Amino acid sequence: MVNEAKCVGCGACQRACPKNILTVRTMSERLLHFNEEDDALAPCRQTCPAEIDIPTYISQIAAGDYEGAIHTLRERNPLILSCGRVCPHPCENYCRRG
Repeated sequence: MVNEAKCVGCGACQRACPKNILTVRTMSERLLHFNEEDDALAPCRQTCPAEIDIPTYISQIAAGDYEGAIHTLRERNPLILSCGRVCPHPCENYCRRG
């Protein structure tokens, strides 16, 4: 069994497998399933444990609308500071822009 969290995509396990049952997926192949969603949410938004609208939040900060950004966060998460300290931030792992 391959631990996907530790996989670096080198393909060594695929080459070493005598039964030829392993295949290595690239990062782009891992992200393809995000495009299958009907509502086409951004990958960061789909993986956010708090389900925060991250693209809207970032665009509000870029526009200088800090009050709007805080409102966007509080729509889904009333404990912004507490959750921000313990969040494992899976959105960053699937971000296509940063």
